[in-house]
Amino acid sequence: MVVAGFSSFAAGEKAVPCYFIFGDSLADNGNNNWLQTVAKVDYSPYGVDFRRGATGRFTNGRNIVDFFGPLALLLGAGGAYTRLGQCLYTLGLGNNDFLNNYFRPEFYPSSRIYTVEQFAVVLANRYKEQLQRLYVAGARKIGVFALGQIGCVPFAIRRYGTNGSASGCAEALNDAAVLFNVQLKSAIDQLQATLPGAQFVYIGSGSDMLMTVRRKDPTTLSGLKALEVLDSPCCTVEAESGQCVPDQPSCPDRSRYVFWDWFHPTEALNSLTAAAAFEAVRPIVAHSSSVGERSMIRLAAAVQAS
Repeated sequence: MVVAGFSSFAAGEKAVPCYFIFGDSLADNGNNNWLQTVAKVDYSPYGVDFRRGATGRFTNGRNIVDFFGPLALLLGAGGAYTRLGQCLYTLGLGNNDFLNNYFRPEFYPSSRIYTVEQFAVVLANRYKEQLQRLYVAGARKIGVFALGQIGCVPFAIRRYGTNGSASGCAEALNDAAVLFNVQLKSAIDQLQATLPGAQFVYIGSGSDMLMTVRRKDPTTLSGLKALEVLDSPCCTVEAESGQCVPDQPSCPDRSRYVFWDWFHPTEALNSLTAAAAFEAVRPIVAHSSSVGERSMIRLAAAVQAS
């Protein structure tokens, strides 16, 4: 989990007092540096676009949640429980449950126990239980990321192939993500309808960004160099882990690449995804539409500068 507080852009522009992030390696800011795990990227070329180099983020620079910085700091009074209700919480989970569990029968028995439809239901129900626990703990403003196009990551394409699909992706994995997202959306709708004061937001727009880029939507890509390299990683990858080989050079123009390694997007794609995702959560973090619009303008400026 990552906890962040944000300074306001200007006097009087206030949105949330703090931001709690629950996620996987797509949101990691370096927590794994302190864990006993092989999923650790505290080495070059990760962080090549940071002055200080590698931070533990699984990309060349900023990840998706780093771009949520334009949210403002609310300097309010009240007890700790009340303040927790004013904070923003985002959750992005499920990628590894499919990529590194269900579709890895050599390591896990999940696909022998459940059909993919059953697994999606089980996973969404467990997710719903965790969201309920978060609500009981005091959270009220909760954004939940849908599962992305996991069949389009370089690892999936290389391992499972595309079988001639029009998308150029491993569609079996994308279909699994769709099944899960349907169950997740239903769970969120149920929680929104039954938990008093809850403000749940299903963030589906961000998960669609990869496919939008693959389709070369010129409107979405306006202001950024076209992301032209869709299936190849920017860094030299270790076949076993799918992560970058330590201390090897990366591609010179990272703004052209969708993926940094076999699993994780570049900062360029992260910026696009974050802008779409922030649009989804804006209603629960902005006290007024004008504040939300000003925040979006500043977020757009940050994206343009990336």
